[in-house]
This record gives sequence, structure tokens and C-alpha cells, in this order.
Amino acid sequence: VGNTQVGDTVTFNWGGTHDVWIHPGGDCSEANRIRVGNTPGVVYTFTEDDVGTLTFACDVGDHCENGQIMSATVMRAPKNINVDWFIPDGDSLPSVMAEVGDILTFNWLGTHNVFIHPTGDCSEAGSIEVGQTSGVSYALTEDDIGGTITFACDVGAHCENGQIMQVTVGVPVNVPQNIMVDWFIPAGDSLPPLTATVGDTITFNWGGFHNVFVHPTGDCSNENAIAVGATTGAMYTFTEADVGVVTFACDVGSHCENGQILMVTVSPNNVDDVNVPPPSAANTKFSTSILAALILVAGSSLL
Repeated sequence: VGNTQVGDTVTFNWGGTHDVWIHPGGDCSEANRIRVGNTPGVVYTFTEDDVGTLTFACDVGDHCENGQIMSATVMRAPKNINVDWFIPDGDSLPSVMAEVGDILTFNWLGTHNVFIHPTGDCSEAGSIEVGQTSGVSYALTEDDIGGTITFACDVGAHCENGQIMQVTVGVPVNVPQNIMVDWFIPAGDSLPPLTATVGDTITFNWGGFHNVFVHPTGDCSNENAIAVGATTGAMYTFTEADVGVVTFACDVGSHCENGQILMVTVSPNNVDDVNVPPPSAANTKFSTSILAALILVAGSSLL
């Protein structure tokens, strides 16, 4: 599913015999699982309780172990922040905390306007117009991250009389993801590369006889190889030391030479480096249709 947000829906469609469960463990373990449905077309709507990583799996037979499992990174929905835009009695307007994607809407009676004041005070030097009519909106973007934006009314002495407001834009932090990998020998090529962020966990699932090693050389040489695991479900969590490219390989026989090698490009998750793209439209649900009957990889795991 990839990235989604609270309020979005995911629809599972399939042919044959399948079902859909939420696996709190993030892998094929059925402990504390939550049923979503067992008929094609079942729909799940993400809620605030789902913020983070949510894992869906099919619990029919060994479907999950054969790769019918996927994860979604759920972010909170943007907020609509309504601002009563007026001249306060003897003080400036209260400050506001917000995040990227949030939308500020300014409503007023009488004659006012809204400008951004880069100076942070009532100086109009370099001011940026937001709007001249009540109901004007401003959506916070990545450019606003980690600082304070000052909004003011430039009609007469309204700003000097307190019609000025500071908005602090918080830095959102990436939610760690659980990346599921179907670990097998591909037909004629290496496995497709992946991207990850520090804090993410990658889980390798397979049938047959395999293992997982980190290859510092970036190829099939097992010089200084670091063992990840020799049983299906082996997990690896990316750290700051992994920023760059991490190469995973199977060291059973010539599996690596036959394509069972995976490159993962790892990005930092430092607070100052995090960028979370705002949604393409506010207050809009979208329905992502997923073919949950993934083609099982039975027979593709070469011994």
C-alpha cells in the first residue's frame, strides 16, 4: 500500500480462496490478529489508532509465508485550523501549533486582510499576501517546517493593535515502516532495489532453503559478511550506520550469483532532515484498490 493517511480506504480484491487480517506483529505471526474480511471487495478505513505501520496478511494455509502480506504507513490526516481574525482587546492573538499539510482558514467581519510578515513583527518589509477576503486559506508546506510564520493584518494600524499571530510549524517524524521482502531466486536477474529510512525494519520471508547476510562489498563476495538470519522471518532494523546502500544476499550455494541479492538505499531520519510531503488535496478520501491475491511464489524458491 505504501504511504496513506487517516480517513483513506483500502479495498482488497481477489479470485480463489483468500482472506484479510491485520497482523500486529508485522509478520506472519497470527498472535492477536484482527479480522478484516474473507470476501472479495472487503474495505478497511484507516483511523487515528492506525497511525504508524499496519500489516495486512492472508491467513489461508501458508499464503502469508509465500508472500501474501503487505504493510501500509499511516500518517495523520491534515487539520483544518479555523482562525477568528480580529483585533484583540489589548494583546496579540494567541499562537498556534501546526504541521505540514495543515490548513489555516482566516474568517472575519469588517475590513481586514492577511499577510505573511517574514520579519516576525508588524514591519511590512517583504510581506507576502495571503488574501483580502474572509475565508482565505493558507496550507503549510515543507518550506514552513521547523520555524515560525507570522501572519498579520495590514489594514491601518490593525497589526500594531494586536492583529498578528505566530504559527509554529512542527517537524513531523517519519513513522518506522516494516518492509516485507519475498526472499527467493528471481528468474534471470537480481531482486529489485528498495528504499528505506533509519528506524525501518526489513523482514525476509521464504520457502525452501535460504539465509540472509549483509554483504559490505556490495556484491556476491561474502568477505566480512554479517549474518542476519537463517530462518524465514529474519529481520533487520536500519540504523544511522546504514545510511547509504546496504546489500543483502543469500549465501547458500550460488543463490547470490543467481540473483538472490538485494540493494536497499537507506536515508537518515534525523529530525532536521525529515520531509513529509503534504497531501495532494485536503479533506479528500481516496480509495486504493489492491489486488490482494498476490501471485504466490510457490516453486520460485530454488533449493
